Amino acid sequence: MIKTICIKVGSFLTSDFYHKITLKKPTRYNDNFITAKPKSEKISRYISYYYFHKSEDENYHKNFIFYPNYKHALTVYKDSKITLKDNESVVNPSGKIDIRPLYTINKDKNMKVSMKGRFNKIGIVFNPLGINHFIEKPLQEVFTDNFGFFPYFGDNFTQVIEQVFSEKEVSKKVLFLDEFFEQKYISFNELVLKRTIGKLLFPTEL
Repeated sequence: MIKTICIKVGSFLTSDFYHKITLKKPTRYNDNFITAKPKSEKISRYISYYYFHKSEDENYHKNFIFYPNYKHALTVYKDSKITLKDNESVVNPSGKIDIRPLYTINKDKNMKVSMKGRFNKIGIVFNPLGINHFIEKPLQEVFTDNFGFFPYFGDNFTQVIEQVFSEKEVSKKVLFLDEFFEQKYISFNELVLKRTIGKLLFPTEL
C-alpha cells in the first residue's frame, strides 16, 4: 500500500504551505488529513484552524482518545452514522446522504472515538470563547451537552458545507468557510471573562 500524508512546516500547517510525502512501505491507516488556517484576519482570532479528514477505505478502522482540551470543535460528517455513548462515539458509514454537525466541549474527560469504514469530515476548531463570536445567544442556551448534534447554523451552513465537501482545492475550501463565518460574525464583549480565561491559559504573557 502506498500512502500520501501531509507534514507540518514550521509551527503550523497552512493551505498554501505544506509538503506531501509518499510512504512506500505498508501503512496501517489509509486516510488523508490536512489542516489549514483561516485566511480572514477578521475571524482568525477566533477560529484556530480547519481540518479535512477523509478515507475511501472500506476496511478502515481506527481508535483514538480525545483528551481534555481548551479548544472546542465543530465537526461535520458526511454520509456517516454517529453513535454517541458515555464518553465515546462510534462512526460508521450510514448508507444514505446526510450532513451531520457535532459540537464538542471536552474540559475534563478522556473520550474514545472509533472510526470504521469510509468517512469524510470537516472540522472547525475554535479558540477559547471563539464560537461565541458567531452565535447570537450564550452558548449554554444553544448547546447544553459536552458532545452532541449542533444544528444551530441551520440550512445555510449545510449548503456551505456541501460546497466544501465537493471542492478539491484546500484554499477554496478555506475560502467557503471563511466567508460563512465572516457573515455570522457578531460582537462579543465579555471583556472581564476574556481576560480571566487569558490569565488562566497564558499567565506569563499578560
